[in-house]
Amino acid sequence: MKQNALAAVLLALASFGCGRVQNLSRTETVLSASPDALDFGAVTEGQTKQLALKIENTGRSSVPISLALTADSSPDFSLGELPVRVEAGASFILTVTFTPHGNGEDTGTVALATGEATPMLLALHGGAIAGALSFNPDPLDFKPVSGASATKTVNLQSLGTAAVVVSSITIGAAGSQDFALVPPSLPATILPGASFPVTIEYTRSGNTGEGTLDVVSDEPDGGVRHLRLLPDPALPCNGGTRSCYTADAGTLGRGRCKAGTEACLSGLWSGVCENEVTPAATDTCGNHIDDDCDGVVDPGCPVTDACPRAGATTADSYEPNNSDSQSRLVTAPASTVTTLSYDLTLPPGDEDWFQFPIPTTGSNTRLRAEVTCLNWGSAGCGSASPKVGLTLYYMDNTRSTLGLGPSIDGNNTGLSGKAVVENTGPINSAAGNQRWYVQVKPTATVCSGEAVNLTLTVTATNT
Repeated sequence: MKQNALAAVLLALASFGCGRVQNLSRTETVLSASPDALDFGAVTEGQTKQLALKIENTGRSSVPISLALTADSSPDFSLGELPVRVEAGASFILTVTFTPHGNGEDTGTVALATGEATPMLLALHGGAIAGALSFNPDPLDFKPVSGASATKTVNLQSLGTAAVVVSSITIGAAGSQDFALVPPSLPATILPGASFPVTIEYTRSGNTGEGTLDVVSDEPDGGVRHLRLLPDPALPCNGGTRSCYTADAGTLGRGRCKAGTEACLSGLWSGVCENEVTPAATDTCGNHIDDDCDGVVDPGCPVTDACPRAGATTADSYEPNNSDSQSRLVTAPASTVTTLSYDLTLPPGDEDWFQFPIPTTGSNTRLRAEVTCLNWGSAGCGSASPKVGLTLYYMDNTRSTLGLGPSIDGNNTGLSGKAVVENTGPINSAAGNQRWYVQVKPTATVCSGEAVNLTLTVTATNT
């Protein structure tokens, strides 16, 4: 329980002076405490702070002692162990622990006595602390809604120094009733730094009005907080269709997932998304397709491929849009012969690019790129042989030939098996802007719908 008697306690202590208090005295024994009060400051709820008092017998004989918190002290304070006697000239350290609970401030008093004199009173204080509630996101916007309904979650966040106790959560009666609450378990205590999820369901209609989520808590300055709920009302239309997707927007365009179409019926969008492909529960092992659209192909499936997978989270392993301008830049090799290896996963129609700067040492340099491992896996290929083509371009860093020689030094389409390309002769460069670009591209879809796994090995030689 929080206490508000600090001023009275401090007034009572005024007669004992400041710093070192000496109010238990006889001819032979004197006890003193330093400091004469402890202020713990604002300690965040759920955390603990300890401070120390030094109790000393400055007299000439030992003295028995007793020590306790007074009855009106906050239970958020606790005392450490103490001896039963203090010898003449001796001292001991008393540890006081403070673990706050709830809004406000805490006060307390340590009473130190020998049984033969008026107890010494030492003031304790902690806080004040307060809870603070926030919404994330704020407001909760349901646009765009694909289909007739949607579900979203808002997090009630505790951002203060004390826990927030939420006692009531409702949909505001004065706002749009297109919103509904999935009833949470209440009351809920949200510790500082923690959050509490609340789920809202929305059914789209022609209503353009907003709704509110009303939250009642013990937040000192809050009482009732209101979160705006923004609708996505049904829009009028004049025939035709529009693109739609009802699954998590982050999965659209990943793996097998694609948008569908929503038809205009009787002047309003139907709310039905047709021919969309949404995420499966899990990937189907062996088809080399990201069925659940999480950006990872066949996680946890048995590895039957001869070649490792690149583990790319996008369609392209090393560049985003089949463009040499986004090619992976490789550090120029410094040794005489440098061999580099890359594991790639390329879906049909994908390609990857790499660029290899030529060292400005004046050395004669060569580059050789080859596919050292290649397969489509175990499903769907039949008797077909997977193939990948390589092209080796020789350009400057603006991707222009600029008289540096032929733009293509080697081109192997892979039709005869694993591709190998190599520049036609050694190159001597001191310009610092010459480099090779290696293009890796599957041939026509031998295995329809499957990705190709390969290992590309590049050897750079400086002589």
